Amino acid sequence: MKWCLIAVLMMVAGAAHAQTDVWPDPVVKQEATPLPLWLPRFSGAGALQSKAQRLEQIVLQDLEFTGLFSIQRDEPEPAGMKPGTNAVVVRGKLVGDAANMSFEGTVTDIASGDFMGGKKYRVTDAEIRKVAHHFADEVVRLVTGNTGIASTELVYTRRVGDKWEMVISDYDGYNPRPLVRQTVPLLSPRWVDGNKAVVYTTFRDGKADIYIRNIAQGKSASFGPVVGAIGPRSRKRSRATSKRRMPDRRDALRRGPRPGRACGAWLSHSRKAPAT
Repeated sequence: MKWCLIAVLMMVAGAAHAQTDVWPDPVVKQEATPLPLWLPRFSGAGALQSKAQRLEQIVLQDLEFTGLFSIQRDEPEPAGMKPGTNAVVVRGKLVGDAANMSFEGTVTDIASGDFMGGKKYRVTDAEIRKVAHHFADEVVRLVTGNTGIASTELVYTRRVGDKWEMVISDYDGYNPRPLVRQTVPLLSPRWVDGNKAVVYTTFRDGKADIYIRNIAQGKSASFGPVVGAIGPRSRKRSRATSKRRMPDRRDALRRGPRPGRACGAWLSHSRKAPAT
């Protein structure tokens, strides 16, 4: 009996440990063959070089996260590459000056030299991350025909000290923006109304109520009590981990163009592209 109890406790502990890392898997399965992609250093004139490097690093991280590509950082060697080889080079440059910047990004087939597509964006310092995410998604679309996830967003809840927060962030956890902050639990956020609002469960009145938060207006309204609610402690929660600035506890939902995997459901949204 003693050994059976020990075995059961070991199985439970192992299962609990396995649930701690719930950050989404790459878009493709690990056994899929990554596509060769060259990403030489982005260029920028004079004082823009440091901004070009920042933009380049974000694009690199986004493309690495997809799991779709085998990325090389040097210049490609087209000589000796067989026609029809699936290999592309992605280039970028930042032009203009600090007051009037533009980013130009292109994708070219290495073997044939054919121009596959590109984008030009007007950029400010505050929009560097948005532009980088959007261009990374454009690379994924041009090379694979699928829609990327870098321009999508997360909504999740977390506890900070004695406060609970509902937060929106970029898909990689950067740029978190609290929507709601209160001293009682916030749970189960979901995008609704064309992703213009979020519904969530709160215990602000001492019982489980469903509220809706309009993002643009910054206001919440009650939908009424949750039927059959049994309290916040009965709900299973997972702890998310990341190498970057990810929250410790969340009900994570991305408003993006395709389903994914995380500690919650993933919904779609119509993204707002940067100015081109």
